[in-house]
Amino acid sequence: MRMIPVIDPGRCSECRGCVEIAPEVFRFNDQTGLMEVAELPEYPQEKVAEAIRFCPEDCIAWEQIDEGDGGRAWPGPQPTDDRRRAAIAVRAAVPR
Repeated sequence: MRMIPVIDPGRCSECRGCVEIAPEVFRFNDQTGLMEVAELPEYPQEKVAEAIRFCPEDCIAWEQIDEGDGGRAWPGPQPTDDRRRAAIAVRAAVPR
């Protein structure tokens, strides 16, 4: 199991603040018009936590995945209610 950052596309306003904070993790895809999370073996926890803290739409969260999932954070389906609840719990645990 490992933690990856995920973006809820239904809530994201594409402000690109996360890109300014952690450009090695987040990017805007001009072709799809959506924010993306880069596939990395490890994510810089402090930078991702800062992006989570400053996201105006609260649409970035940590998600726990099995290594067998391939580690893809994006593209993917919009989070289910269970994933939203987990994301809210993670955001609540991150000091603001």
